[in-house]
Amino acid sequence: MKRALELFASRFAPPGDCPRGAFALSSLTGAADAFLALALASGDSPRIVLAVTPGLPDADRLTDDLRLLTARTPTRILEFPPPLDGDRSALGTRLKTIAALKAWSLNPYPCIVVAAFPALSCPVSGGTDPVRLSLDGSERLGKLLEKLAAFGYERLPQVEKEGDCSVRGGIIDIWSPGDEFPVRAEFFGDELESLRTFNPATQTSIERVNAVMILPIKDEPSTNVDSTRRPSTLLDLLPPDASLLALEHNSYNLPSFEQSNDRTILFTGDPAPAGVPTYDLQTSPLPGFSELGADEAHHPELFDAARQRLQQHLDA
Repeated sequence: MKRALELFASRFAPPGDCPRGAFALSSLTGAADAFLALALASGDSPRIVLAVTPGLPDADRLTDDLRLLTARTPTRILEFPPPLDGDRSALGTRLKTIAALKAWSLNPYPCIVVAAFPALSCPVSGGTDPVRLSLDGSERLGKLLEKLAAFGYERLPQVEKEGDCSVRGGIIDIWSPGDEFPVRAEFFGDELESLRTFNPATQTSIERVNAVMILPIKDEPSTNVDSTRRPSTLLDLLPPDASLLALEHNSYNLPSFEQSNDRTILFTGDPAPAGVPTYDLQTSPLPGFSELGADEAHHPELFDAARQRLQQHLDA
């Protein structure tokens, strides 16, 4: 698969003297948009790519393809869903992406953020910092309980869903939004002694961990320093050299995206935006992994068969 990515990138890469700016491509099929996002994120230096899709189904499909293609690469795939009433999982995903973008400049890495268009105009959280609970940290029991209450966690006899917490003596169960499983923290006095994830249905341990991030369960949008300006959005969190991939741009009205000399904006879909040159790239009908029967993560044999069929398409 690494060779396939290199092949696609070599066909896509603009000439060395081609300046950065806005370009357009024809519509892409299947997994071709995932390959394109990876080609933009890869290069001489790590880069963030924001891949915008018309709606959530397209975003989910693109995310699945990207995660399969990057399973053995350093590229990180992040999601940014629009806020949904009562959906704590979506909130947790948004908050994790926001935290990752804010910290990206400290340790840059290839990163693709997948966002459905409705999420772009949503105000982002203003910055209630998550709690990092670790065995080598200094978080005290009493302070942790205060932060959980401030974060909006519901204290119950037993955790059942994201946003629940339970306290039994020195044992605290916490289910942070966006996490697959809750975590159990055991304190001796005020000192944290162990951390492990557990199955909420059976209450049995899954694995020990050294650290976890505890996110708030309420999203409080912030405004810029000038309170008269619009609230901050996902676009405001991107570094100056981030690239934008607007997939099927004709399906929505893209918000203004600050231009810089290091930024590439690539549109797919016909016709191209007015004044934007069309880049000559042709792809054969390239199916996505879900189309090839690899949409169930617990069936690795389906992945292998899908990769083989995709390789046949690439060879052709």
